[in-house]
Amino acid sequence: MKPNRMKAKLIAGETVYGVVVRFPAPALVEMFGHIGFDYVMLDCEHGSISLEGCESMLIAADASGYSTVVRVPYLHEKEISRTLDIGAQGVQVPMINTRAEAESMARASKYYPLGERGMALPRSADYGMTLPGPAYYQFANENTLTLAHIETVEAVENLGELVQVAGIDVFFIGPSDLSQSMGFPGQNDHPAVLAKIEEAIEKIRAGGKIPGIFAGSAAAILRYKHTGVRVLLTSADALIKTVSLDYLKTVRE
Repeated sequence: MKPNRMKAKLIAGETVYGVVVRFPAPALVEMFGHIGFDYVMLDCEHGSISLEGCESMLIAADASGYSTVVRVPYLHEKEISRTLDIGAQGVQVPMINTRAEAESMARASKYYPLGERGMALPRSADYGMTLPGPAYYQFANENTLTLAHIETVEAVENLGELVQVAGIDVFFIGPSDLSQSMGFPGQNDHPAVLAKIEEAIEKIRAGGKIPGIFAGSAAAILRYKHTGVRVLLTSADALIKTVSLDYLKTVRE
């Protein structure tokens, strides 16, 4: 496991910019790193990425020198530990709605004394070839980034308690699922949805935690950046679409 540059930047008060990839494409992941993104998020919840495929993409990200976050399919201690064991520097868990769920996520993400992650010396530990076990476990606890996905009205209402949970670094807002939870599916820019997002951001910041969010355009990313969101994520799909449409419009004129 390498030092987590993304986590170091966040601790230093900086803003980080990421791209989400939902399909098996190690070369694409490597390219985004060379372009200059701070991190890649590998989406194992909505995409077709297997555990083996995820490992190959983590290796590709390491090759181009940027940080990695994997979104697991659901809250389960073994899903979290297996993802971290194959080398993810951060784990993002969907549908964290209650304090008990946040505490369970935190325990599964960290080794003793901060949590109960199962001990081993897998790829994340360089297979035990570079550090002795105790040193690696401490290093992993210091460098692993945890992101709790806030994507329901219930979660926003419970943020006052959620932000008190030790071991969660980022509370990441999912506008699409939040819009559905509010009865406005897919209407991420509905005034009521935007107001709820603003409420969530304020609660996260008031609790001394770092807010994150996904947005599909540069304009939306900048809007959230100016409200104090410091983990900003867009998608490979959106970037490919935007650049491709612009290219075709230009060359066909």
